[in-house]
Amino acid sequence: MKARLIRALVKPFPSVSEGFLAVPPAAVSVKPGLRSQFRAARDALGPRVRGEAAAAIAAKVVALAPYQDARRALFYATFGSEVDTAPLMAAAVASGREIILPRMDGRNLSLHRHRPGDPLVPNRLGIPEPSPAAPVVTLDAADLVLVPGLAFDRRGHRLGYGGGYYDRMLRTSPHAYRLGLAYQLQIVETLPALGHDEALDAVVTDADIFLFKRRHH
Repeated sequence: MKARLIRALVKPFPSVSEGFLAVPPAAVSVKPGLRSQFRAARDALGPRVRGEAAAAIAAKVVALAPYQDARRALFYATFGSEVDTAPLMAAAVASGREIILPRMDGRNLSLHRHRPGDPLVPNRLGIPEPSPAAPVVTLDAADLVLVPGLAFDRRGHRLGYGGGYYDRMLRTSPHAYRLGLAYQLQIVETLPALGHDEALDAVVTDADIFLFKRRHH
Protein backbone atom coordinates (compact mmCIF):
# COMPACT_ATOMS: atom_id res chain seq x y z
CA MET A 1 0.00 0.00 0.00
CA LYS A 2 2.77 2.42 0.98
CA ALA A 3 4.76 1.66 -2.19
CA ARG A 4 1.67 2.35 -4.33
CA LEU A 5 1.12 5.65 -2.52
CA ILE A 6 4.70 6.77 -3.15
CA ARG A 7 4.50 5.83 -6.83
CA ALA A 8 1.30 7.83 -7.12
CA LEU A 9 2.89 10.86 -5.50
CA VAL A 10 6.10 10.77 -7.53
CA LYS A 11 4.85 11.54 -11.01
CA PRO A 12 7.07 11.64 -14.12
CA PHE A 13 8.41 15.02 -15.17
CA PRO A 14 9.96 16.24 -18.47
CA SER A 15 13.46 15.00 -19.24
CA VAL A 16 16.48 16.76 -20.72
CA SER A 17 15.46 15.69 -24.21
CA GLU A 18 12.30 17.75 -23.83
CA GLY A 19 14.34 20.90 -23.34
CA PHE A 20 14.08 21.65 -19.64
CA LEU A 21 17.84 22.07 -19.22
CA ALA A 22 18.21 24.00 -22.45
CA VAL A 23 15.61 26.62 -21.50
CA PRO A 24 16.35 28.20 -18.09
CA PRO A 25 12.85 29.76 -17.60
CA ALA A 26 11.25 26.32 -17.93
CA ALA A 27 13.69 24.90 -15.40
CA VAL A 28 12.77 27.64 -12.95
CA SER A 29 9.03 27.20 -13.46
CA VAL A 30 9.01 23.42 -12.98
CA LYS A 31 11.00 23.37 -9.74
CA PRO A 32 8.23 24.46 -7.32
CA GLY A 33 6.00 21.62 -8.49
CA LEU A 34 8.81 19.12 -8.13
CA ARG A 35 9.53 20.35 -4.61
CA SER A 36 5.92 19.79 -3.56
CA GLN A 37 5.87 16.38 -5.23
CA PHE A 38 9.04 15.05 -3.61
CA ARG A 39 8.31 16.57 -0.22
CA ALA A 40 4.94 14.75 -0.20
CA ALA A 41 6.59 11.48 -1.20
CA ARG A 42 9.22 11.83 1.51
CA ASP A 43 6.63 12.79 4.13
CA ALA A 44 4.63 9.67 3.22
CA LEU A 45 7.37 7.48 4.69
CA GLY A 46 6.57 6.50 8.25
CA PRO A 47 8.96 7.03 11.20
CA ARG A 48 9.99 3.36 11.27
CA VAL A 49 10.88 3.33 7.58
CA ARG A 50 12.81 6.58 7.92
CA GLY A 51 14.67 5.29 10.96
CA GLU A 52 15.70 2.07 9.22
CA ALA A 53 16.79 4.04 6.17
CA ALA A 54 18.89 6.43 8.29
CA ALA A 55 20.70 3.49 9.90
CA ALA A 56 21.38 1.88 6.50
CA ILE A 57 22.65 5.19 5.08
CA ALA A 58 24.94 5.76 8.07
CA ALA A 59 26.47 2.29 7.65
CA LYS A 60 27.26 3.06 4.00
CA VAL A 61 28.66 6.52 4.67
CA VAL A 62 31.12 5.45 7.38
CA ALA A 63 32.56 2.87 4.95
CA LEU A 64 33.34 5.51 2.30
CA ALA A 65 36.94 6.68 1.93
CA PRO A 66 36.01 10.42 1.97
CA TYR A 67 34.32 9.93 5.34
CA GLN A 68 37.18 7.87 6.74
CA ASP A 69 39.69 10.51 5.61
CA ALA A 70 37.67 13.42 7.02
CA ARG A 71 38.59 14.92 10.38
CA ARG A 72 35.89 17.61 10.29
CA ALA A 73 32.45 17.17 8.75
CA LEU A 74 29.69 19.67 8.09
CA PHE A 75 26.39 18.03 9.03
CA TYR A 76 22.84 19.34 8.91
CA ALA A 77 20.45 19.12 11.85
CA THR A 78 17.52 17.03 10.62
CA PHE A 79 14.29 18.86 9.87
CA GLY A 80 10.95 17.20 9.14
CA SER A 81 11.26 14.03 7.06
CA GLU A 82 14.87 14.61 5.98
CA VAL A 83 17.29 11.71 6.37
CA ASP A 84 18.17 11.71 10.06
CA THR A 85 21.84 12.57 10.62
CA ALA A 86 21.82 11.54 14.31
CA PRO A 87 23.31 8.05 13.71
CA LEU A 88 26.11 9.55 11.62
CA MET A 89 26.80 12.32 14.11
CA ALA A 90 27.03 9.76 16.91
CA ALA A 91 29.51 7.72 14.85
CA ALA A 92 31.54 10.83 14.03
CA VAL A 93 31.74 11.91 17.67
CA ALA A 94 32.69 8.38 18.78
CA SER A 95 35.55 8.35 16.27
CA GLY A 96 36.87 11.75 17.35
CA ARG A 97 35.72 13.77 14.34
CA GLU A 98 34.73 17.41 14.64
CA ILE A 99 31.11 18.33 13.91
CA ILE A 100 30.13 21.56 12.15
CA LEU A 101 26.52 22.72 11.79
CA PRO A 102 25.02 25.51 9.66
CA ARG A 103 22.90 28.45 10.84
CA MET A 104 20.85 30.74 8.62
CA ASP A 105 22.31 34.25 8.68
CA GLY A 106 20.51 36.55 6.26
CA ARG A 107 20.84 35.01 2.79
CA ASN A 108 23.83 32.87 3.77
CA LEU A 109 24.76 30.04 6.09
CA SER A 110 27.02 30.70 9.04
CA LEU A 111 28.99 27.63 10.14
CA HIS A 112 29.59 26.72 13.79
CA ARG A 113 31.50 24.05 15.65
CA HIS A 114 29.12 21.73 17.50
CA ARG A 115 29.82 19.51 20.48
CA PRO A 116 27.55 16.86 22.04
CA GLY A 117 25.18 18.57 24.42
CA ASP A 118 25.40 21.99 22.77
CA PRO A 119 21.89 23.46 22.44
CA LEU A 120 20.13 23.71 19.09
CA VAL A 121 17.50 26.41 18.66
CA PRO A 122 14.73 26.31 16.00
CA ASN A 123 15.02 29.20 13.51
CA ARG A 124 12.07 31.05 11.96
CA LEU A 125 11.41 28.03 9.70
CA GLY A 126 11.63 25.55 12.56
CA ILE A 127 15.03 24.19 11.51
CA PRO A 128 17.30 23.35 14.49
CA GLU A 129 20.44 25.50 14.51
CA PRO A 130 23.44 26.16 16.75
CA SER A 131 23.52 29.28 18.86
CA PRO A 132 25.08 32.39 17.28
CA ALA A 133 27.49 32.26 20.23
CA ALA A 134 28.89 28.87 19.13
CA PRO A 135 32.44 29.04 17.69
CA VAL A 136 32.36 30.15 14.04
CA VAL A 137 34.35 28.29 11.38
CA THR A 138 34.68 28.61 7.60
CA LEU A 139 33.76 25.95 5.05
CA ASP A 140 37.47 25.44 4.37
CA ALA A 141 37.63 23.80 7.81
CA ALA A 142 35.36 20.96 6.61
CA ASP A 143 36.72 17.97 4.73
CA LEU A 144 33.23 16.58 4.12
CA VAL A 145 29.87 18.31 3.59
CA LEU A 146 26.63 16.37 4.10
CA VAL A 147 23.89 17.92 2.00
CA PRO A 148 20.10 17.53 2.40
CA GLY A 149 17.63 17.86 -0.46
CA LEU A 150 14.23 16.97 -1.83
CA ALA A 151 15.50 15.02 -4.87
CA PHE A 152 18.79 14.04 -6.51
CA ASP A 153 19.58 12.85 -10.01
CA ARG A 154 22.13 10.48 -11.51
CA ARG A 155 24.39 13.30 -12.65
CA GLY A 156 24.97 14.77 -9.19
CA HIS A 157 22.36 17.51 -9.36
CA ARG A 158 20.16 18.27 -6.37
CA LEU A 159 16.75 19.80 -5.88
CA GLY A 160 16.91 21.94 -2.74
CA TYR A 161 14.30 23.98 -0.95
CA GLY A 162 14.57 27.04 -3.18
CA GLY A 163 16.52 29.44 -0.97
CA GLY A 164 19.91 28.81 -2.59
CA TYR A 165 21.67 28.62 0.79
CA TYR A 166 23.68 25.47 0.07
CA ASP A 167 24.54 26.52 -3.49
CA ARG A 168 25.97 29.82 -2.26
CA MET A 169 27.88 28.10 0.55
CA LEU A 170 29.30 25.29 -1.61
CA ARG A 171 30.49 27.81 -4.17
CA THR A 172 32.87 29.29 -1.59
CA SER A 173 34.79 26.02 -1.18
CA PRO A 174 34.64 23.83 -4.29
CA HIS A 175 37.18 21.32 -2.96
CA ALA A 176 35.22 20.00 0.05
CA TYR A 177 33.72 16.57 -0.68
CA ARG A 178 29.96 16.97 -1.14
CA LEU A 179 27.80 14.05 -0.10
CA GLY A 180 24.01 14.03 -0.44
CA LEU A 181 21.87 11.88 1.86
CA ALA A 182 18.57 10.59 0.47
CA TYR A 183 15.95 7.90 0.55
CA GLN A 184 15.98 5.78 -2.59
CA LEU A 185 12.63 7.23 -3.71
CA GLN A 186 14.32 10.66 -3.99
CA ILE A 187 16.60 9.48 -6.82
CA VAL A 188 15.53 10.33 -10.37
CA GLU A 189 17.21 10.09 -13.77
CA THR A 190 17.36 13.83 -14.50
CA LEU A 191 16.55 17.06 -12.67
CA PRO A 192 16.36 20.53 -14.21
CA ALA A 193 19.57 22.38 -13.33
CA LEU A 194 20.80 25.92 -13.90
CA GLY A 195 24.29 27.37 -13.95
CA HIS A 196 24.21 28.43 -10.29
CA ASP A 197 23.13 24.97 -9.07
CA GLU A 198 26.11 23.31 -7.38
CA ALA A 199 26.67 19.60 -8.12
CA LEU A 200 27.60 16.88 -5.62
CA ASP A 201 30.36 14.29 -5.54
CA ALA A 202 28.14 11.45 -4.34
CA VAL A 203 24.71 10.55 -2.98
CA VAL A 204 24.11 7.75 -0.49
CA THR A 205 20.67 6.19 -0.10
CA ASP A 206 19.37 3.31 1.97
CA ALA A 207 19.72 1.09 -1.13
CA ASP A 208 22.65 2.44 -3.15
CA ILE A 209 25.69 4.70 -3.51
CA PHE A 210 25.93 7.03 -6.51
CA LEU A 211 29.35 8.47 -7.37
CA PHE A 212 29.80 11.38 -9.78
CA LYS A 213 32.68 13.06 -11.57
CA ARG A 214 32.09 16.63 -10.50
CA ARG A 215 33.97 19.35 -12.34
CA HIS A 216 35.79 21.50 -9.79
CA HIS A 217 35.72 25.24 -10.45
